[in-house]
Amino acid sequence: MLALGALCVVLADDPARGVRPGADAGDPRCERITERVPRELGGRARDEVDLPGVAVRGDGDIVLRCGAEVPAPTVDPCFEADGVDWVMDLAKSTRDRKVVVTYGRRPATEVTFVAGLATTDAALLDLSAAVAPLVRQTDRCIGPADVR
Repeated sequence: MLALGALCVVLADDPARGVRPGADAGDPRCERITERVPRELGGRARDEVDLPGVAVRGDGDIVLRCGAEVPAPTVDPCFEADGVDWVMDLAKSTRDRKVVVTYGRRPATEVTFVAGLATTDAALLDLSAAVAPLVRQTDRCIGPADVR
């Protein structure tokens, strides 16, 4: 009984609880991307996690998963941040968490933000700087001005 209680405490303190590496997390570029993520992101300090292609900040407030599923063409909202196209994954986003994924890059990078995080834009610029030099963009997402 005591061991079970200790296990629960350890799991409760795990900032990567429930996070699984992406299918392509073993791609060497994923390791380099996670190394390039700043120690502090969006005002959140780095959490130590031992998962390939995963970087966590602020006790799980920001979770990056490199090697995530590459998004297909979508009508989900798309935007550009410092030369990197990102798509808001509406199917994975909730009231409490917003999920964005790079578009037109393989391996794809998925980032989950706690909803209402005031520094999301700055964090996306930092993340774009980590992704852009390592993963070439092969396709662009279509913004509202491109739809006719």
